[in-house]
Amino acid sequence: MKFPPHEVREREHQGKHDSRLAAIRSIATKTGRTAKTLRRWIWQSEKDDGQREGTTFDRSLSDSAMAA
Repeated sequence: MKFPPHEVREREHQGKHDSRLAAIRSIATKTGRTAKTLRRWIWQSEKDDGQREGTTFDRSLSDSAMAA
């Protein structure tokens, strides 16, 4: 089960957690994932949404298809 990255931001902003890291750790524990995995999903989501610089998921897929 992939936990929606937007829920991390919502929980952080609703005051359920003191920081983004605290929200990530809480959600990771509940979903059986590591905090590192969840953090990577969030970063990728932010790249896909244009909020963070880097390669989008769609771009990495097209690059992979061209290399194959």
